[in-house]
Amino acid sequence: NMLFFWSNHVLVAQERPLDLLNQNAAMLIFIDESGWFVVPSNGGWSVCCVGALVVPEDSYLEIVSEFEKLKTGWGVVGREVKGRDLGETEIASVVATLKRFDVLLEIVVIDMGLQTIAGIEAHKAWQVQRIMENITSAYKRELIDSLKKLQSRIAALPDQLYTQATLMTVLVQKLLQNM
Repeated sequence: NMLFFWSNHVLVAQERPLDLLNQNAAMLIFIDESGWFVVPSNGGWSVCCVGALVVPEDSYLEIVSEFEKLKTGWGVVGREVKGRDLGETEIASVVATLKRFDVLLEIVVIDMGLQTIAGIEAHKAWQVQRIMENITSAYKRELIDSLKKLQSRIAALPDQLYTQATLMTVLVQKLLQNM
């Protein structure tokens, strides 16, 4: 009952330790996903990820300005840059730019080609069962009813959304641990 995914955090900072929680500025957290989160029918690889970039609010405008300069250099003006359109050189330039600022990049990656539909469905069933695992009649009825509704909602999720939601949950958990 396990999904196979990788998680890594990258402290994209200058030579000193990153201590985001002790900064006076508010933190902006940008979360995004990339990929289809579907088991490929051809059996090939299909890497998908969810990621979060944590930026001190007082650095935000400068970071945006630097990113706009990068986009202009790539010939991209007035539109969103999609990660799938970036090559190794462009990604390296983004990382080099971010290294000048105290930011945290957290990424959780899954290769859907290593998953099976049966494995995802088994994981989902296991998670649904665990929601009520330690809940007894001693708990308030409203809580029990809410948890049962949550069970039903998760059980009804398409595998694609369930997988994405699972990785998103891991991402947020990792963010909270590493900030």
